[in-house]
Amino acid sequence: PSQLEARRQHGPARPLALLRMSGGAAAPLLDHGKLDDPGVRRKLLVSHGITRMGTSGWLFIAPLVLVRFTPNSILGPAVFGASTMLATTLLGPSVGRWADRANRRAVITLGV
Repeated sequence: PSQLEARRQHGPARPLALLRMSGGAAAPLLDHGKLDDPGVRRKLLVSHGITRMGTSGWLFIAPLVLVRFTPNSILGPAVFGASTMLATTLLGPSVGRWADRANRRAVITLGV
C-alpha cells in the first residue's frame, strides 16, 4: 500500500515529524520519553525561534532593498509581494499534495 493508505490504516494521525515510514508501517523516529527532556524542548524552541526571526527579517528587508534600487517608486516591492503571493497561491496546493505523498526524509531535506 502507499504511504497515505498505510497512515489511514493505522488510526489517528501522529505528528508527522515523529513518523518514519518503513515498509508501509509508521514507526516513531524518537522514543517518546526523549522528547520530554527539557533540553530537547528548549533546543527545538530556540531553533524554531531563530528560523522564524530569519524569515521575518527577510520579509521585512527585501521590500526595503527593492525600494533602494527603484527610488521614487514602489513598483519593485509591489512586484515582489504580488509574485510571492501568486506563487504561494498557485503552487501551495500541489506542493502540499506532493509532501503528503513523498518520503518524509526527502520532504524535510528539500524544505531545509
